Amino acid sequence: MKRVERINTMIHYINNRAFFTIKELMEEFQISKSTAIRDVNEIRLQGMPIVSEVGPEGGYFVERNRMLPSIRLTDYELRAIFLSFLATSNRGLPFLVDRKALTEKLLLVASDEQKDNLLELQNFVWIGGVNPNHPTLLNEYDRANPLLEKVIQTLLNTRHLIITLINGDERDIYVRGIFQRELSWFIEGINFKDKKQIILPIEQIKKIFQSKVFISKKQFKKIEPQQPDPNVIVLLDKLAIERFKRLNLPHIFLRSDHKNILLETFIQVKNEMEIKNATDWLLYLGEEIKFKRLPKEIAECIQKRLANFSDKLVD
Repeated sequence: MKRVERINTMIHYINNRAFFTIKELMEEFQISKSTAIRDVNEIRLQGMPIVSEVGPEGGYFVERNRMLPSIRLTDYELRAIFLSFLATSNRGLPFLVDRKALTEKLLLVASDEQKDNLLELQNFVWIGGVNPNHPTLLNEYDRANPLLEKVIQTLLNTRHLIITLINGDERDIYVRGIFQRELSWFIEGINFKDKKQIILPIEQIKKIFQSKVFISKKQFKKIEPQQPDPNVIVLLDKLAIERFKRLNLPHIFLRSDHKNILLETFIQVKNEMEIKNATDWLLYLGEEIKFKRLPKEIAECIQKRLANFSDKLVD
């Protein structure tokens, strides 16, 4: 670890402790006693109010009633944040304008050399889905539905929402989470009326309100339907994992058995539409996937689909 990086990390380490010693710093950062003392003195020079205590049980502590210095970002940390923002541009994410403002603030914090390097990154780092000529372009198409930010703010206060749809219908739901699929956002939760899972596109929502009835997580668990054991388990190759990253569906999870990456989900085989959707999605993952568990209804649908493709080939 370079000295600048070590000192930045050490500032966090020190600030999170009521008391520390040189020996602790030596062990934590694998440095010598003289280096540890020199680093503490450097941090003091930056303005951190470190006070020493002498004696056999002596050490150092930070005066909590003093203003701590602003955190300095290393070249690598700045690049990591900047590239993260570039990679998530043109993705229909919430708070897009705020992230643009934060990017501009990062440039203000950076030195002239760091700023030049960050701007140059835009010229030669090409990320899929991002316009290389205008990587920070904020098209209307790139903005998430304005209601999404309100949904997020409301969910920070409560998961129990009263939702009015565009068609006038009302839903009383406990929200389990929100997710994005193909640049559209959805709310997933449990409908209190029938205790069944519900998924609502945010585009179909007109208004949201906090319910006046408080439901705790513990109370919610009593009405939440138990998730069935997965009846589809698929062994993924690298291509399938990459495609999963691009398009994944709710209630489809990945796990590792230390050797392989496995996809697990439960498909309602009595629902014809679910079988068709599952078939489409499994075929999308590529021909190298291997099935460890698959209902015969889905297997038959896959075979039928492939046979139909073969029949439509033109000589």
